[in-house]
Parts: sequence; C-alpha cells; structure tokens
Amino acid sequence: MPAHDRGADRRGWSVPRRGTAGLNEREAAWTAWTLIYFTLGLTQEEQAAEQQSLDDRLATAISGTTHPALHRTLGHLTSESFDERFEFGLHSILGRR
Repeated sequence: MPAHDRGADRRGWSVPRRGTAGLNEREAAWTAWTLIYFTLGLTQEEQAAEQQSLDDRLATAISGTTHPALHRTLGHLTSESFDERFEFGLHSILGRR
C-alpha cells in the first residue's frame, strides 16, 4: 500500500485513517499529536537525567510544604525506568489500561 494511502506525510509522520480504533479524524490527529509530544517530553527527561538525576531535580523542585500530595508521590515518579513509564504512558494514551 502506498504511503499516502496509509496517511503518512513526506516526513513519515502518520495519522491513522478515519475510523481507526473508533476514532474520528480529529481524535486520530489529536491522539497522534499527544503521542508525539509525550515521546519528545520523555526523551528530553531521559537525556536530562544523564546530567542530573531525576531524583535530585524533583527533590529540589517539590517541597513537602508547598506540594504535599505531589511530594508523597516522588518515589513513584523516580523509581521505575523510563522504558516502563513510556510503556505505561503509551498504553494510557491509547486507552489500553
């Protein structure tokens, strides 16, 4: 099947065809946009972690006084691997959780 029939543009980005997984064109486009920026954001975080650990950056940014609920979750935000968080996020965005 030619790339244009699959919804791919010249750069290789692809938006699922209308009706894919029950999504209309707007939902398919917004889902693709969400996946792209989720992937870019997590990639940026993973690259930044090479310079300073995520634990250190979050510990200095999130205070138990100013952000008590978020502070309680720090162990969950830093304990798993980027791959595990990516898989979780991907499945969450695609509604498979």
